[in-house]
Amino acid sequence: MYAQKLLVMLLDLKCLRITDILQLKLVSQFFEFLHEDLSNANVNNIRLCVLLASAPEVETKILSELKVVKRLGALLEFVNAREMEDFLEPTLSLCRFFLLRSSGKEKLGGMPGIPSNDIIKLGNMNDQEDASTDITDFGGYISVFLELCGYHECQIANLAAECLILFTNTASKEAAMNLFSNLSLLGRVLELLSLRQNPSVTSQLQRRLLYALYVSCKQLRSAQLNSVMRSVAISDITRIEAIVSKLGNSSNPKVAEAALDVVLELQLLHHGT
Repeated sequence: MYAQKLLVMLLDLKCLRITDILQLKLVSQFFEFLHEDLSNANVNNIRLCVLLASAPEVETKILSELKVVKRLGALLEFVNAREMEDFLEPTLSLCRFFLLRSSGKEKLGGMPGIPSNDIIKLGNMNDQEDASTDITDFGGYISVFLELCGYHECQIANLAAECLILFTNTASKEAAMNLFSNLSLLGRVLELLSLRQNPSVTSQLQRRLLYALYVSCKQLRSAQLNSVMRSVAISDITRIEAIVSKLGNSSNPKVAEAALDVVLELQLLHHGT
């Protein structure tokens, strides 16, 4: 634990370089804790993994070969369920960098709230041919991302929402299926955000959630995933449509526009056109 804390400090202070870790072929060792008892995980270990996942010097292929996406999702679910607040930010950041590496650079520009410096950085470390083949495993944890979108701390909520829309673009089919399986939760989060008193933060979160829902609607229509629609209660679709319709009257024009687009997609999906 103390060795990991020291490593993080040395990397932060530029006394140690990522290339030094690469030369010693230690990357995989720092991710081994994900395959062990998650109750033994510590913040420094996760932060060290974040530094590696965010470093352009580390090839995407190296991270892809680790096959740890499912365990990352399990870690996020674990720390959220046990209210381990100190673990949420680094764990979400780690998920985010795995998703960024699997996202096409050309798609990021149209996504709400993705920082431009991240899109530039992505150009140095992204090769979709080497992207994590297990990235779809995040689909099983959509409910955790959604729940954290309503978190009381803005940084955590924004990270969760960013992970959600990154996954929506990276694995559209899996995202659509899992998002529609959690429509009631999505509706509750949108309603919760409407009660918040911070308009700038709230509007960005609303836009991200609406974006994910819009893309998922289009994916379900284009892929004609009738089995998914049959598994969704009509009442859930009607309810989410009503919630989104209210957002069409938002004082924020971008939120209002996004809401109206989603309502149209929901109606087309509902009526099977």
